[in-house]
Amino acid sequence: MPATFRSAVQLVHPRGVRQVVIKRVFAAVRPGPLRTHVYTGNMVVWSLWFPALHSEPDLLACYAHTMVFDGGEGLSAGAQYYFGKPVGELTDEEALSLVVMDLSPRSYSMRLHPERFREAMQRYARGRPTRG
Repeated sequence: MPATFRSAVQLVHPRGVRQVVIKRVFAAVRPGPLRTHVYTGNMVVWSLWFPALHSEPDLLACYAHTMVFDGGEGLSAGAQYYFGKPVGELTDEEALSLVVMDLSPRSYSMRLHPERFREAMQRYARGRPTRG
């Protein structure tokens, strides 16, 4: 995983991507109504079990593969769609923009809502990871 992507993820997700990955994987494997007692109980089990089996680099790779963009899924698809280059050639700002767009793919799309995207980028570029 390129260092620019790692640093962008750390800026946007300072506590790591563990919970994000668990929610995405759990929703894909065990779809069901959210916020039920069974769902919450299963989510607690997954929160303990999943990270025990996977290292932090594995979780980061899983996060990169489950990112959603207008042009498809995955970090590679996003890098090609928005910037026309492979992940290894992304600048810090480009990597940050992909991570920010992944927070809310529709709301922060640089093509659908450029003004919202710019506001979110400014928030995270200043180092203030609060969502507005």
